[in-house]
Amino acid sequence: MPLKILSKPKPGYTDSARTNGKQGTIVLAVLFSANGRIEATLVLKRLGYGLDEHAVNAARRIKFKPKTVGGKPVQVVKMVEYSFAIY
Repeated sequence: MPLKILSKPKPGYTDSARTNGKQGTIVLAVLFSANGRIEATLVLKRLGYGLDEHAVNAARRIKFKPKTVGGKPVQVVKMVEYSFAIY
């Protein structure tokens, strides 16, 4: 069975990003472990202004059901995106 995301917390805007009108998408590579924890994150596409750190912190709080192969949980790397837009 594939990895199943149960909840994906949203990162907040930083004051400096809002003041500077920074918008866009951050892309992270996230290592989802077989034991149900986020083991590592790597920022592949940055926005700066503290938004990268907010996205990483949110990704670390993702709740998920691990991927299984032959009925056994396995680790997997998956791309996770966080979009920031000022409305």
